[in-house]
Amino acid sequence: MQQAYGSISCSDGSILNGSGNFSVAKTGAGKFTVTINGSSSTVPTVTTSLGDPYMTATVQISRTDGGNGKQPSFGVNTGYVDQGSKNPMDIYVFSFIAIWN
Repeated sequence: MQQAYGSISCSDGSILNGSGNFSVAKTGAGKFTVTINGSSSTVPTVTTSLGDPYMTATVQISRTDGGNGKQPSFGVNTGYVDQGSKNPMDIYVFSFIAIWN
């Protein structure tokens, strides 16, 4: 079983901390692609969480890829509504853990 984990800044997609075996690309407002180094025989199982307990949001895993010797990756969509202004906004930080064979 292999794993990758980390905390990502939503402002620019920078890696705040983590396992060191992945990269992140911010592909749009609230959209990220996480690519894990190496190859996998299975699609990764991924879970995510918010970095701020006061946010009214979820982190959505938009897709996963990998298996058959491919490099594992997954997409993440973030965003929430500021209850004071009702405007959609990016969350500040999200964290993830991915596990695969």
